[in-house]
Amino acid sequence: MTPRLALDRIVYERLTSELLAGNYKPGEHITPREIGRMLNISSTPVVVALHRLAAQNLLERSNGEGFSVPRLSGMQLGALYHVHEVLLVDAVNIVRSRRFHRTADVEMGECFDLTAALTWKFFRSIFLATGEEAYIAYGGNVSDRLQPYRVHKDWVLQDRVTELQKLTRFWARGDFDSLVEGLRIYHQRRQNVATQIVENAISRHFT
Repeated sequence: MTPRLALDRIVYERLTSELLAGNYKPGEHITPREIGRMLNISSTPVVVALHRLAAQNLLERSNGEGFSVPRLSGMQLGALYHVHEVLLVDAVNIVRSRRFHRTADVEMGECFDLTAALTWKFFRSIFLATGEEAYIAYGGNVSDRLQPYRVHKDWVLQDRVTELQKLTRFWARGDFDSLVEGLRIYHQRRQNVATQIVENAISRHFT
């Protein structure tokens, strides 16, 4: 890997980690100049990384200079949760059909909402367990796009921790019927309050 490509990758991975950690909220504006100053590098590799993230729908082009974190409507978020549910249930059924499954240790950068980070890692491990690139890539991308909306939802959904614990226990025991039902309930609850989740994600403040 050439130094230029290595730098592009470093910037891309750093920005991806920042987005998944919830360090930018939906609708927040991001400019190459701002990121370049933060990382103390020229704007060229930053622009490459930002365009790559935009191609994955983790960012979108803003009017004028720069990019922004996608700001979904309640309807759009609900639809994305539905797609995520379908992909996860399919992934679980693929693993079920093989009569064995293995857990995967997934790395994630520092996140100030531990429950959101663990949720991302759990769903990522299910997609990885299929061993199929389509689910790993597309399912993982949909989960990544949901991540900014998972951060600090406690006032909307106050039992996130116990809910996640139940799902991870079903997965660890190989209780796939309970897991599929749990995943359907998990996603339906969020579709029902999608508008509130969007409002929470946009209005939250960093301290």
